[in-house]
Amino acid sequence: MVGMSASRNTIRLYNVHMSEIDWTPLYRKYKGEWVALAKDEVTVISHGKDAKKVWEDATKKVSFTPLLFKVPTKNIAYIG
Repeated sequence: MVGMSASRNTIRLYNVHMSEIDWTPLYRKYKGEWVALAKDEVTVISHGKDAKKVWEDATKKVSFTPLLFKVPTKNIAYIG
């Protein structure tokens, strides 16, 4: 289970252990793109506009199942 919160300047992910992960650098660099993340939920394995290509590229590079995530185009508040 993961949750995400956002404010005007930051995006943070809370993983199953409720530790905070700052996704602000991902937002700034990959805005509007799909990213495949490593198990640490921060390291980008692959990125691009096409989710299928990003997934295929990422799964060729690693032996585990990456986390596929669409980085929002706008940084808006979300609580959930």
